[in-house]
Amino acid sequence: MKKNIAKNMQAPELPKNLIPIVGQHFSTFDEAFKFYNAYAKHTGFGLKRSQRNTYRSYIRCTREGKYTTSVRDGERQRDRARKKIGCKAHMGLKVNGDGGCIIKSMHFEHNHQLSLSLSMLVLLHSHKRVNPTLQDYIKDLQLSNVKHVNIMSLLTRLSGGRDKLGCHNRDVLNMKAKNTRKESADDVQILFKL
Repeated sequence: MKKNIAKNMQAPELPKNLIPIVGQHFSTFDEAFKFYNAYAKHTGFGLKRSQRNTYRSYIRCTREGKYTTSVRDGERQRDRARKKIGCKAHMGLKVNGDGGCIIKSMHFEHNHQLSLSLSMLVLLHSHKRVNPTLQDYIKDLQLSNVKHVNIMSLLTRLSGGRDKLGCHNRDVLNMKAKNTRKESADDVQILFKL
């Protein structure tokens, strides 16, 4: 598996400017996260922020950590796939006094297969990008009582495919639920003003 991972790391389509280097400087933590996230997207894994304090921060693979449960195996309702499998891939940052960051450590090896298809990467939280204009459009369609299936079909056609949409079905359902909650709260506020 390590041979396969090394092959993915040195893919010819990976631009040299996306490979993190120890000692590289960033003006903010968010800039460092965006940089490593772009690398992660090209390589095929998701990220999470971890152990952020005054002096150091870590950005880790989403599959880092160990799975713990409060339910005994015999009482488990259904067996679900484990997300946390102890992946050690990370970027360690030293935080400067001015808010800037320097890469102090890098661990490139993953103990799992990397997903290189865009249609799979859009499912990872760190790679979801929903355009604000798209959110407004979804809200307008929802207020016009357009069915969810038709909204998804329209969005897929407009974006050129599901992998270019930036979100998936569950995200759109969550946006619609959030819009409904906001509308209900606004209605209550208007009622109190009367």
